[in-house]
Amino acid sequence: MGILAIAEATQTMGVANCDAQSTAALWLIYLVSCNLPLTMAWSTVLNKDQFNYFQDSLAVSAANPQGAAQAAADFTTCTADQASMNAATGFQTTMVQNEKSLVKNLGNAMDQVYDVESPLAQLLKQTTNLILGFAS
Repeated sequence: MGILAIAEATQTMGVANCDAQSTAALWLIYLVSCNLPLTMAWSTVLNKDQFNYFQDSLAVSAANPQGAAQAAADFTTCTADQASMNAATGFQTTMVQNEKSLVKNLGNAMDQVYDVESPLAQLLKQTTNLILGFAS
């Protein structure tokens, strides 16, 4: 009876953990689908800013001294846009990272659930061998 109770408890833990992991994974997919368009839009803006900064920094020379001012302005724009992106996407990105950690932890917990079952399998095997030894 004890082995059966432990097996049933292990099954219940496994089902609960599997359900929790599935729910967390679906929530993660939803969060990513919400976060992705915003992140992509900001990435487009930042790519443009970085290209402008790179291009204008290459134009700095003795013949073009105002190019340094333009490159500095581009750098400031890039930095400001990066801060705006972090403000706009920071909370969502944190939620995505937290949910990824939760899904991973639930997967690790699932491994631990099945580790509980391992000694039971060994005990069952020994018991079966013992019964078969008496039957021979």
